[in-house]
Amino acid sequence: MLLLPSAALAQRSPSDSSVAFTHATVIDGAGGPPQGGMTVVVRGGRIVRVGKDETVRVLHGARIIDARGKYLTPGFWDMHVHVAKAGSSSLALFIANGITSVRDMGGDFAMIRSLRDSVRAGTRVGPRITAPGPMLEDAANVARMLSEGTVEPVARFRVPVATAADAERVVDSLAKLGVDFVKIRTVASLEAYLALGKAVRDHGLTLVGHIDCAQICGTSADYMLRGSHLHTQTCATCAEVCRACAESCERMGDDSVMRRCAETCRRCAESCGRMAHAGTHH
Repeated sequence: MLLLPSAALAQRSPSDSSVAFTHATVIDGAGGPPQGGMTVVVRGGRIVRVGKDETVRVLHGARIIDARGKYLTPGFWDMHVHVAKAGSSSLALFIANGITSVRDMGGDFAMIRSLRDSVRAGTRVGPRITAPGPMLEDAANVARMLSEGTVEPVARFRVPVATAADAERVVDSLAKLGVDFVKIRTVASLEAYLALGKAVRDHGLTLVGHIDCAQICGTSADYMLRGSHLHTQTCATCAEVCRACAESCERMGDDSVMRRCAETCRRCAESCGRMAHAGTHH
């Protein structure tokens, strides 16, 4: 399988000669059926022509790659990686496996930014990287991790947030660092969560991460996570699953534990349903 654009092609300058992939079977990535007998022309890291072999004129001097018997598809995204944990050696492996863009989900931003910038400059083979910097974490969780010890350098991977004031200060600092978005893993309170949402929006960023249904149920959809792991269709599916879980809890018994379980599941179903209806995840 051929992935387009490859890292090498993406790093060429616009003045470089064209590359033409001929006789390929193209999968457009948009849901269309495979199309055989296709030629794809790339120039300066950009796809400039796609069409049937007999209709695409290849310029003199272009490098021609016979892709007969091979498939040509856009490069893939990996939407949840931790580059700082995987290390710099992982970048070339992403490309080798067809992943040309990644969304890092939290870590040592100094390291990630250096790798991101070197890929952008064309001095390192690797995927395009978008990153949030360190993860935002309930201050109590960070304190516990520092006390107990973990396999990661906690101070560079996680930022404690305990109050609304912390939320505003931390988001302001991350925005100044040049993060692409903000990642939240755990939150101390609804007040802190709402303050994070407002601060992120004030800086023109998006908030992604883990959803604590118990804390955000009933919250206006305007403050729900945008661009998180969930999207609208998944929210609708989650609502169905939560409703089914609530019904199962009710059938299993009438004790206080089962009642609380059913109540929580129904609240989650309502929250996910509102998110799906609002189209917040896209």
